[in-house]
Amino acid sequence: MLKRIQVRNFRGLRDLSMEPLSRVNLIAGKNNSGKTSLLEAMFLLFGAGNPQLALNANVIRNISLVGRIDPGSGVLSVMMAKEHPWKELFFGLDMDGSIQVLGAHASLGEMVLHITAGVSQKSYAAVEQSTSASMTSQVGDPALTFSYSDSGKDQAESYVRVTASGLDFNRADVEVPYAAIILLPRSAATEEDVVRLGKLKQQKRDDLILNALQIIEPRLQGIEELSGNGAPAIWGDIGLSELVPLSVMGDGMVRLARLVLAVSAVPGGLVLVDEIENGFHHALLPDVWRVIDRIVLQSNAQVFATTHSYECVKAAQEALSSEHFLYHRLDAADSMVRCVTYTPDSIEAAIRHDMEVR
Repeated sequence: MLKRIQVRNFRGLRDLSMEPLSRVNLIAGKNNSGKTSLLEAMFLLFGAGNPQLALNANVIRNISLVGRIDPGSGVLSVMMAKEHPWKELFFGLDMDGSIQVLGAHASLGEMVLHITAGVSQKSYAAVEQSTSASMTSQVGDPALTFSYSDSGKDQAESYVRVTASGLDFNRADVEVPYAAIILLPRSAATEEDVVRLGKLKQQKRDDLILNALQIIEPRLQGIEELSGNGAPAIWGDIGLSELVPLSVMGDGMVRLARLVLAVSAVPGGLVLVDEIENGFHHALLPDVWRVIDRIVLQSNAQVFATTHSYECVKAAQEALSSEHFLYHRLDAADSMVRCVTYTPDSIEAAIRHDMEVR
């Protein structure tokens, strides 16, 4: 479990520290205070320097991609629309400084990730195995380097380069001891959810998700992973003559299923949830938090979630044990963001006196 996190020079975060941390952490703050950036930084740290994660984050942020077909091979190569597609990762768009994500983990000890921008120092030619397309790197090609280490002696250096043929990724062979999953409001991962449900059913633990979803749909009698319409999806039995796709039952059902499946898929790991209140009626939020608390403890996982909702903060304070929950608020001022962490007693007092805590 993470006990401390510090982020430097990443997106809008010049130097942010958050400590102490708990099993369930709820993060609030005004727009553009760095909540999503903080989740992304933790996601990168737990990826042990996988450069593809950083570029995937850029795709999620709607930085455009351009597809180009090579006239000789007919192979489609994906190009970023910018020469330096990672510039937005750096605070103030300044690529001269390095990004640092530092964590203290109960088992791994100190975790350190450095991200630096530069250029290729050597030329080489390689073949992309999945497509048989050739990738040629030249001296001076824009490059982004990831250096990761932890007290468990794992060290890795990886990079991504912009070449004439597309993006060239090279990742060091390092085992990631604890997985992390990030759930963003506008992202959809139906196939991943189906795979996670299949594993849960194989372990005869699918009652975890069934019991959770019944707080929203009490008629639910069972869930299945099916590909009836050609695409894998999760279906539910609510007592009708046929199964019904989970998506037909509402965003809240899909959202809660994703949460439960994500936590169960990363034992000992991290689940990062942006705008956790999305899809849930405020009256259901206490029950949602109780489900999260129960699943997190069973999986020995850790959750970091962001919110803009006062009802969500209040529901978490009411539903979660003070041993497992901390509330953090990010305050931005003068290009700096600082974190204010509330103890369970202080957040309860603030809510009781109708103080603004978001």
